[in-house]
Amino acid sequence: MMVSDNGVGFDISQTGQISKQTGGFGLISIQERIKYIGGHFEIKTGKGRGACITLVAPAKSKKKLRGVT
Repeated sequence: MMVSDNGVGFDISQTGQISKQTGGFGLISIQERIKYIGGHFEIKTGKGRGACITLVAPAKSKKKLRGVT
């Protein structure tokens, strides 16, 4: 999945800090979850450049998830 916009962009190094301030899951949590199932996650952004976020997940997870068969 790819999501992009032409907004103001953001500083990737600040994503963990913003998540802590807002109490949300944040992009770092999503990245960890995708990695856990054998996928990958990429962010391309910069101040004033918008953002493009790509999530790639395998059709079948390499890990057995609790409660999911």
